[in-house]
Amino acid sequence: MTRFFSATFVACGFLALTSAVLPGDVKQDPKPDKRPAPKGLRVFFASHSLMWYAPKPLGEMAEAAGIKDHKLIGLQSLGASKTLQHWNLPDNKNQAKKALKTGEVDVFIMSPIPFPDEGIENFVKLGLEHNPNMRFVVQVSWGGGDIDNQDFPKGAFAKVNVEKTPEQLKKLNARNIKAGEA
Repeated sequence: MTRFFSATFVACGFLALTSAVLPGDVKQDPKPDKRPAPKGLRVFFASHSLMWYAPKPLGEMAEAAGIKDHKLIGLQSLGASKTLQHWNLPDNKNQAKKALKTGEVDVFIMSPIPFPDEGIENFVKLGLEHNPNMRFVVQVSWGGGDIDNQDFPKGAFAKVNVEKTPEQLKKLNARNIKAGEA
């Protein structure tokens, strides 16, 4: 469950959201921010299953922050997918390409497994052709089970130690993180 929420918040990190709803032990700033809520964003997800559940909470967070015009343009879902698989969908099934060609996407979110993934570059080029101001988010997923995601799915869940420390996870995912950064 922690991994799901981590992935959700990583994907949502491009929004600077503030909320008037605070836990009971958190004191509210006596000088509340008087700036208006930022302009909402039009968002599209082309993702594998780790991101299928992110659009709804993202919209709820935007609403809680007073952002009225946040809009989910679409979600193209392919389980355990590379971004290239989304790119290669036939035109009649490719909602991601269709949305980018309208020029009405501000943020395009992808979740490739593994890297490099030429689908990322393809979507970036297409998106910028139709909206030169758009932004792109690429989720670097954690490894499946006890392997680096660069090896996914081979042996992903053969033997899983769910008690790994953050240091162990960092070492386990080092190749995937380096490949994603490249």
